[in-house]
Amino acid sequence: MSTFNIGAARRDGVGPLGAQTAEYRTSLLERSAQARTREAAGGEVEMFSLIADNPKFAMNDLSTIPAMYLEGYKYYSETDPNPRFMGTFALSSLSRQTAFFPFEGIELISPRPLLLIAGPKADTLYYSQDAVEKAQKPKELHVIDGASHIDLCWNPDYVPQVADKLTDFSPPLRGDACGAPLLPRLALEPALSQTGVFDGAWWPRSNHVQAELPDLITALTAHLGRIVRVGLDTEAWDDVPRSITVDGRVIRISWFPGSDRTISLSLGFQDHFLFLVVPPWTGAGAARTAMAEAAGRDNQATAAELLP
Repeated sequence: MSTFNIGAARRDGVGPLGAQTAEYRTSLLERSAQARTREAAGGEVEMFSLIADNPKFAMNDLSTIPAMYLEGYKYYSETDPNPRFMGTFALSSLSRQTAFFPFEGIELISPRPLLLIAGPKADTLYYSQDAVEKAQKPKELHVIDGASHIDLCWNPDYVPQVADKLTDFSPPLRGDACGAPLLPRLALEPALSQTGVFDGAWWPRSNHVQAELPDLITALTAHLGRIVRVGLDTEAWDDVPRSITVDGRVIRISWFPGSDRTISLSLGFQDHFLFLVVPPWTGAGAARTAMAEAAGRDNQATAAELLP
C-alpha cells in the first residue's frame, strides 16, 4: 500500500518537484560520510531534514515541496500527533538509505501473488508502477480513485477500500499464522455422481502450476483415487510442464488452448472428472458463489455463465 522506494527517493528525489541532480546527491553523500566520521570519533549525531535542509524547497512557498512530504508532516503533527516524530533523521544514515534497492529480486516473489495499492493523486505512484513492471505474475496494481499517498494510511474515505481489496485478494499462500499448511480451496459435488457439467470447483491462489497443482492432486486423491493425468488450459497458467511429480508419482499433464476455465483429471481410460477453475484474482464473494453452483448436483451452467 502506497509503495515507497526509499533508495530511489534518496538518490533521485520524490516526483517532479523533488527531483535532484547527481551533483546534489554526491554532495549529500560527502556530508553523510563526514557526519559518520564525526560520530565515530565521539561527536554528536547530526540530524538532517529532507525539507528544511534542501535548498530547492522554499518553506515560505509550499508549492515547491512534494505533496507526500507535506501530507506526512501534517498527519504526524496535526491529524495524529506523535511526539517522537521530528521530520529529521541522522545524516550519517543517508548513505545507507541511498544504497538501498528494495525492488532488486522482486521477480522472486512469484509464484506468490503480489498486490500493490496506490492512489492516482500520489506523487509516488510511479514507484508502484515500477515495482509491478519488474515483478512476475501473478501481480496486480490496484488504484483507488481520488487518493494520495498518505490518504491510504488514514483517510476514512479510502482506508475501508484498502481493507476490502486486501480481504478479497488472497489469504496466505502457504500456511496460516501458526504455520499449519493451507488446504486447496475446493468444492466437490457431494456424491461425485458425475451427472452435471462439473464435478466441483477449484480456486487456486496463483497461476503457477508447480506451486498449485501438487496440493490439489494430493487432496483429490483421497476422494477420487489415483490420478494419472491432468488436462489444463495453457492460456490460464504460466509455464505448463509436460508432467509433475506428486508424492513420488509422475502425473502426466496435457494442455489445450482456449479460455474455458476448467481442469480435467483422469484416473484411467474411463474415469474422468471436470472441475471449474476460478481465477486467482476473483473476489471472495464471486468465487464462493461460482464454486457452490459448480458443486451443485446436476449443475448445468457453463464456466462462462458461472464466471461472466
